[in-house]
Amino acid sequence: MLDQSRVANATSVVGDGATLSISTSGGASLRVADGSWDPEMTHILSFRISAKNVATDQRDNDGVPVEVAFAGELAIPYARNTIILPKDGREISFDLLQLYSYALNPSVRDLTLHFPRAGDYTITDVRLRR
Repeated sequence: MLDQSRVANATSVVGDGATLSISTSGGASLRVADGSWDPEMTHILSFRISAKNVATDQRDNDGVPVEVAFAGELAIPYARNTIILPKDGREISFDLLQLYSYALNPSVRDLTLHFPRAGDYTITDVRLRR
């Protein structure tokens, strides 16, 4: 379920449990999963996000960036990992175990999607699974 209460720093949020529409002036975030878990047990992140009216800069030639962030047990810096949204709005699915900071941790927590650019985003089908 996509819950409006999991969104921060948005100028507006509308949702029905299956879909969230977020407007942001930049810097909005959506908490995907709270608490901690074993990264080996839960590591496939899938979602569908369509973006409209997004502010771009010269670095955005390939598409609209969204950042994936999490925290972990290890005392290391946790950088946000950027993914580029496909222009056709198709589903994105990737294995978080490809990120060393995720895979090498005894436990991870607080998985969050960040929307660094101003614009309107529609989010559906968010899943974190094995």
